[in-house]
Amino acid sequence: MASLVILNVPQKDDYYPLGHRTTVLGRSESLMVQILHERVSRKHLQIHYDKNTDAYYAK
Repeated sequence: MASLVILNVPQKDDYYPLGHRTTVLGRSESLMVQILHERVSRKHLQIHYDKNTDAYYAK
């Protein structure tokens, strides 16, 4: 299974399995993956899984 690993502080080495759902990253506390960095917006990035291609896409 694909996963996301944070490489910069303050969440360095945090690990998130992606699964087959859409994952949204950003500063918002309501998101599964919260990135606490001044250059990240509240809803900064979506990662989608496409079952037809068995691939992940960032949007």
